[in-house]
Amino acid sequence: MITTLIMLIQIYQLVIFVSVLMSWFDFPPDFILVRMVEGCTEPVYRRIRGWFSFIPSGPFDWTPAICLILLATIHRGLMFFL
Repeated sequence: MITTLIMLIQIYQLVIFVSVLMSWFDFPPDFILVRMVEGCTEPVYRRIRGWFSFIPSGPFDWTPAICLILLATIHRGLMFFL
């Protein structure tokens, strides 16, 4: 059970990393992979932006970094039980 959660966290971290790379390389928004990744990450990003609204929005979006840090912390906590 815990190993499955760890695998899911790692897969979602990879999806977040892919979304950041696609935004950096300016993929076209009608590309199917962009729509799939945005469909997976945007609901979580909206929730994170609501929780961390005290972080100012500027030219750099901190939401993926915050999400990766939170997932890495959960991953570390789950590794304690193995």
